Amino acid sequence: MEVSEGTSNQRSTVCDNAIDQNRFSLPSVTSDVTSSGKLSEYIDFIDRYFTHYFCDKTKLLFLQHTNALICVVTLSDEHPVLKACKETVRNVKVSYQLSNGIDRSNPKVSGKGKKGAKVVGKDELLCEVTIGETLHPIMCSLSGSVIEVNEKLVENPELLWTDPRGRGYIAVLMLKRPRHGKSFLESTFKDMQLVHKSPEEISEEAEIEITISDNSTSQETSSKRSGTVTPLE
Repeated sequence: MEVSEGTSNQRSTVCDNAIDQNRFSLPSVTSDVTSSGKLSEYIDFIDRYFTHYFCDKTKLLFLQHTNALICVVTLSDEHPVLKACKETVRNVKVSYQLSNGIDRSNPKVSGKGKKGAKVVGKDELLCEVTIGETLHPIMCSLSGSVIEVNEKLVENPELLWTDPRGRGYIAVLMLKRPRHGKSFLESTFKDMQLVHKSPEEISEEAEIEITISDNSTSQETSSKRSGTVTPLE
């Protein structure tokens, strides 16, 4: 997910990989952006269009876009790798060519269904971070299709701790829609903590509730109008 240096209306690689019109971009958070006063714009964008889920087991943060199917995987502030990287900023390497023989680098996907995307299962390796001589496996907390990995981390691993929710993201997953009428919170993210709900999602839920309420009122009114009036004796 290449993050643009400009405002949120500039498109990143993720935009090209997103579904149809459900596209988004992440303004970068770097020292020059901070000094120019755009940091608040970035934070507002992340908080407005993404619902955040925290997995206590893996210490990963999952940013689910308002289109529901796109999910950005990042390290949370509590992740031991993030803490270790901040303490030891040298000899840090990120690899998507895993020690178990799986190669997640440069996934080739195409079309609306993201044909060619490789599935990563819950508790499976997503990438590996080496700090000094210590190998840290980054395990995924849910199942999904890997539609993008952050190749920039291979060349610039410092992004992992300097911009973890922006250019230091781990991967972008495409989720499956929950079955049996369940919500994502009831299925995909059921073992995680909801730490922030996107205002856009809250607005959509409110509109649905209003629609349901209006329909219910309309049906009651229609039922009363079609009812039989009992004549007076």
